[in-house]
Amino acid sequence: MKKRNIALLFISALLLGGCQTTMSETRTLDLNIASSWQREENSIRPAVAATIDGRDYLFFGTQPNSSKDDNLLTVLDITDPISPREVASLVAPENYPIYGLIIHDTTLYARLMRSFWIVDVSDPTAPMQLSVLNTGSNPGNIFLVSSYLYINVSEYSAENPKMSIQVIDVSDPSNPQVAATVAVAPEASIKEASDNRLYCTGEDGFRIMDISSPLEPREIGFYADPTGVEGHSTTGSDWDTMDGFFDVTVVGNHAFIASALSGLRVLDITDPSNIKEVTKLDTLVITLSISAYDNLAFLPGAIQEPFHFEMLVVDITEPANPKILDSIEILVFAIERPVKLGDYIYVTGGQSLGIIGLYEG
Repeated sequence: MKKRNIALLFISALLLGGCQTTMSETRTLDLNIASSWQREENSIRPAVAATIDGRDYLFFGTQPNSSKDDNLLTVLDITDPISPREVASLVAPENYPIYGLIIHDTTLYARLMRSFWIVDVSDPTAPMQLSVLNTGSNPGNIFLVSSYLYINVSEYSAENPKMSIQVIDVSDPSNPQVAATVAVAPEASIKEASDNRLYCTGEDGFRIMDISSPLEPREIGFYADPTGVEGHSTTGSDWDTMDGFFDVTVVGNHAFIASALSGLRVLDITDPSNIKEVTKLDTLVITLSISAYDNLAFLPGAIQEPFHFEMLVVDITEPANPKILDSIEILVFAIERPVKLGDYIYVTGGQSLGIIGLYEG
């Protein structure tokens, strides 16, 4: 078992004469690789976790590496994270790959290539399809606010790209209806939703959309990407130029942005009309995704020299002064957000699911 105890490292630094450290002096972690799970011949994509009837489950999409196999919604029982076990799978409609997942109570919503899918998971061992609704193309994220789902729909054109936010009424999960389609900036890719706002990142920067009128999303704030990157490269051959705003998570009045080579950027969004960058943390990790739980940010990514993959854990209790608490090597370049349930973090990518134990000292 691989283990790093940063509390011991911190004590050692003090004994050696007050060495510089980026760790919080009041918060320590103990990370370890608890377990892993693999799906042979399939790539594991986005995941969500939930506790249902006293047991813990992880739901995720698996994409086949062969056209002969199916795109699946897979369910793992992770009540014992050390020994996860598959308890169910369900073939996606029209065999489309799954690109985004959320779960509310015992209803699961999945974003597919050209549609979205609603599944009853009240019995996780026997998931049951409730409905499918065809939508426009854009294999992105999916977000639920009250009884409305928000997704991006795009029209691909090199000369005139178009992007819309589609609002779907899911008050009756067995009969979802498109309630509105609103044109937005081509770069407004939804990455987070909370209260009455959507938060978007794109090639030109970060946007805040107001949805206090649920069927009328409107832009109320914009912050330009200071890197000036004109395109977001996500291929392994372009590590040296991979930069820009890739993902965002929002905690309170601050947006924390995974910015690839530029590390972690923190924006004050108290006044959406006057968004300000309060700090930037150099992480050394090329990270394209971020999630946050209990004032801890989790950033998986790649380190170039020597080339390997790691996940950082950053204390964001003080947004203007984020501190790297620890890092741990992971098996794959994870472009999906890490998922936390209880004392464990679940990281998906490639054919592997990494299960990382996280304990505060």
